[in-house]
Amino acid sequence: MLPERTTLVFNGHQQMAELSAAMGLFRTSMIMDARARTMNYQLTLMGKRISAQLLPPDITDYFSEGGRPTIVHTNRVDTVAGYPCRHAVAIFPRVDHPEVDLWYTKEIAVEAPNWMNPFAEVDGVLLRYEMMHHGLRMRMDAISVKPGKVDPERFGVGADFQQVSPAVLKHEMAEVLGSFRM
Repeated sequence: MLPERTTLVFNGHQQMAELSAAMGLFRTSMIMDARARTMNYQLTLMGKRISAQLLPPDITDYFSEGGRPTIVHTNRVDTVAGYPCRHAVAIFPRVDHPEVDLWYTKEIAVEAPNWMNPFAEVDGVLLRYEMMHHGLRMRMDAISVKPGKVDPERFGVGADFQQVSPAVLKHEMAEVLGSFRM
């Protein structure tokens, strides 16, 4: 039932992450713009299509389950999806939120790649990491990176989505993701 794959596309200052679960019944897209400091979060659930524009205070609230981590950079290096990666550890202030290994590369040109997540201090594209979201721990591990042009339309918000407030979106996400917990 949980998502197994996330696709991230980017073109300099914009990123779009897509994931689906439950055989496509549940889909989310997060369209992020580093220059405008906005995230359009789109949710599709069994035909229901909602979207909310999140601004920095909403984003901080939305992705702050473990609190703001302290990032400790190490000397470790590895290769992930063909890219040389540096290692860091995110240490969260909450005891119930374990530390997270972060593997990132500076070889992919994305402007402020982590401005919207708890790892904003990391100046590189995260290729292997874990994140808590609505009580679920998700492990992200890049399998491949395919350079090339990205259609600018990929970063547009679908016209068929009902616009809702960030609070309504957060409530809907909590209901959906709450059903995934055991």
